[in-house]
Amino acid sequence: MLRFAKPVEAGITPIVAAIDSPPTEPLSAFFEGRRLDLRHHSFDPEDARRLDAVTRELLTG
Repeated sequence: MLRFAKPVEAGITPIVAAIDSPPTEPLSAFFEGRRLDLRHHSFDPEDARRLDAVTRELLTG
């Protein structure tokens, strides 16, 4: 990941493109306008379940 953020004008372009032409899959990930492969180890289903559980616990407090 980058250490510094882009200006809003530059960062919004890929977001608008994804909104204008949304992917057909129910879950997608992008970085710098490029689609990421969800089979990558960064998208571990067990990590996602753990994050979901922690988030729900924090929200119900």
